[in-house]
Parts: sequence; C-alpha cells; structure tokens
Amino acid sequence: MFNFPKILKNRKQESENWEQDIVAENLLEQNDTEEHLDELRVDEGKVTIQFTGASPANGDLLVGFFISNGLKKNIKCINASLVLIDSDRRVLARQTFDGATIGEIVGGSAKACVARFLSNNIYVKDIPADCQVCFDAS
Repeated sequence: MFNFPKILKNRKQESENWEQDIVAENLLEQNDTEEHLDELRVDEGKVTIQFTGASPANGDLLVGFFISNGLKKNIKCINASLVLIDSDRRVLARQTFDGATIGEIVGGSAKACVARFLSNNIYVKDIPADCQVCFDAS
C-alpha cells in the first residue's frame, strides 16, 4: 500500500471533491492510449508512473498517466501527491489525491488514469508536451 505520511503530514488536502479528482480510469480500450501501450513497461519490483498527456479543462488541467505495478502483489494507494515537471525539472503543477480515486492496481499490470489538477495548483500558463508526472516526494 502507498502511504505518504511524511509528505502529507502537514499538508491540507488540496481537493475537497475526491470523486472529481480522477475523471477517468481503465482507458486501455480507447484508441488514443494505444500508442502508449507499446511504450509502456512494467518493471519488475518497481511501481512507476508515466505521463501520457495534458489538456486544459475550464481553468483546471486534465493530466493523463499510467501507473505500472511491477510487484507480485496488488497495491492500493492511501493518498497520492502528484507533481507535473518539465524537462528542466521545474514544477508546473502539484495536486494531492485521495488514493481511493486511483484504486487498486493488480500486480504485474498497469492502470490508465486521468487526473484533474485544480487551477490554483497549476503554476504555469502553458504545459509542454515533454513533461513528466511523478509521485511528489518533497
């Protein structure tokens, strides 16, 4: 299970409406994610996250990503703090989500998600195509 007590210990949850945090999941059937399936790897023994794209949504930002679980057992997020960074590792956006919105990820598989970053957690006007989404460890 993911639990980020040091990260979230003194942070107020940034989103009050958890149901709207993850706007879609399990998108593996959709055509627009098929190109990412070829590139997607599940590294044995590692949990990784891979950015697939971002688009504006009424002042907010929808960020697509895959979470890959290379462990032999299923994992479940308790809380997840995500950060969007550019190629120079500058923080573009940061958002904390209730782990239940991501749900359980089966061992040896990947799960597609699209998360809503609220406008007050987006620090730049334009999001470059070559950015990354990461678990926030700061």
